[in-house]
Amino acid sequence: MHVHHHYIHFQRGRQFFGVRKLTIENQVRFAGYLNGIECGHWPTKEAAVQALLRRAAQRTLQ
Repeated sequence: MHVHHHYIHFQRGRQFFGVRKLTIENQVRFAGYLNGIECGHWPTKEAAVQALLRRAAQRTLQ
């Protein structure tokens, strides 16, 4: 896992994950990316990572 001031990124198998800190209308949100595609916004970094891992698991099962 690589951690920078405004984002983190990590790889699990052939899948690449990223979480970037955003400020939208004076609120801090975290945007999640799976293989370079934005998957949504969450209120915490931990929630973004968990949602990305769930989405990746669902894609693997399909």
